[in-house]
Amino acid sequence: MELSILLLGFVFGLQLLVYYAFRQKNKSLPGPLGFPILGHLPLLGQHPPRKFTEWAKTYGPIFQIRFGSFRTVVISDVKLLSEAFSVPSLSGRPFMITHTIPTERKGLVFSEYLDNKEQRQFVLRALKDSGIKGYAFNDAIHESVTQFVQSLKAQEGTGVQVVGLFNLSILNSVWNCIMSSKLPANDLSQVLLGASNRITAFGGLLAQLGVFIPWFGLLFPNLTEITSGTKAYKDLYTFLDEQIKRHRETWIKNKPRDFIDAYLDKIEETTDENSSFFARKNFIRSTVADLFTASSDTTSASLEFSMLYMAKYPNVQKRIQEEISKVVPILSEPSLHDRENMPYTEAVVNEILRFSTVVPMGIFHNATEDVTFHDYRIPKDTMLLSNLYGINHDPEIWQDPENFRPERFMKEDSQQKRKLLHTFSVGRRICPGDRIARDEIFMFITGILQKFDIKFTSVIPSLEGEFGFVRHPKPFEVTFSSRITSVDNKCAE
Repeated sequence: MELSILLLGFVFGLQLLVYYAFRQKNKSLPGPLGFPILGHLPLLGQHPPRKFTEWAKTYGPIFQIRFGSFRTVVISDVKLLSEAFSVPSLSGRPFMITHTIPTERKGLVFSEYLDNKEQRQFVLRALKDSGIKGYAFNDAIHESVTQFVQSLKAQEGTGVQVVGLFNLSILNSVWNCIMSSKLPANDLSQVLLGASNRITAFGGLLAQLGVFIPWFGLLFPNLTEITSGTKAYKDLYTFLDEQIKRHRETWIKNKPRDFIDAYLDKIEETTDENSSFFARKNFIRSTVADLFTASSDTTSASLEFSMLYMAKYPNVQKRIQEEISKVVPILSEPSLHDRENMPYTEAVVNEILRFSTVVPMGIFHNATEDVTFHDYRIPKDTMLLSNLYGINHDPEIWQDPENFRPERFMKEDSQQKRKLLHTFSVGRRICPGDRIARDEIFMFITGILQKFDIKFTSVIPSLEGEFGFVRHPKPFEVTFSSRITSVDNKCAE
């Protein structure tokens, strides 16, 4: 009898142990209280990542909120983020009415994980092959920088509005890299620019409600800017379809002149109907569109912040100019080949990317199935958000994150710091345009500072930016004044 009771007690205790262990391994994430229907959208304020960082102090580095109808997990820790975004089942994309419907889940940004993996691998290989038919991306960027610097000479000494200043030059640079040609007529360039800016806009509260409460967006498409967002994609795709069609007319198989030719070759050789490169799937325009929108707006924003920081910190500007004079040969202009000999300038680029964090929330991920992550249950169709701004301003990593200090990337642990810098994303869906963006930022900064000193016109603007999917500075003006350098003296002899 006693043995039976002991056995029964043992079994009961074992069941309790299993039960509580199961609960512990499937506990729900903590998080603040929100509103019915709206969730936490009204609580985010003008700078959501700062609100996320504030909540993380209370609820921990991983917590849950609601973006309208979307259950959302926010991650503000660099190690947790890297781990989570390396899990395939946490690498999907949520259904967003302004993007998922017009893109049909094609391309790089809004495609599902397996399609994205295939497209991304191809894009990375193509971008690394910087010498298709002898035409290097370095040449394309250098040409755009030279033209931009020439245009600044016509505005020398006058106040120049910086926000929007780089848009067409960066678009032309990216176009050059992809199409190995100049952008079409200016009116068509404006179509491309307008569509790109609209697609990356976050919008006000009504626009956010249209995205994150889909039934509300469908009921009021004009009020929530769903109509204008969809039209932006339509305009962009119409534009790109025509350009790709013209490119195809002069395409010669296996003799690629540029990225588009290489992509057409890939389509031609693909016979697997399940592949995203299979001709009838028509991924090409979506992938090209994503390269434009993802790299052009983010790079323009980074360069706008660069000019803001150079004017704000003249000692940093002067030190870059001294490094240019030391490394770049007389009568030459800076090139990507000089970068390895310009550690301070490279450190400044890293600090610009950290300090500005122009994509403060990255691109949203989605759980494609129920996942247990660090003992927390993440149900299927949960949206995951990366607080990149919070990570890049985490005092436990950066000690004095609110100070603009390039020297942090020149210390003995600089390589480790570089690995902790997450500008556009992390994990399996990290932005493949990161390389183009870094190259362009380095080339434009050195090209400009070789020729000009940068100063504010009068009022010193705030370093705070305008929040969006892509973050830009608030409007400000600077003057570009020609420098007298050894190059100029040599030319005058």
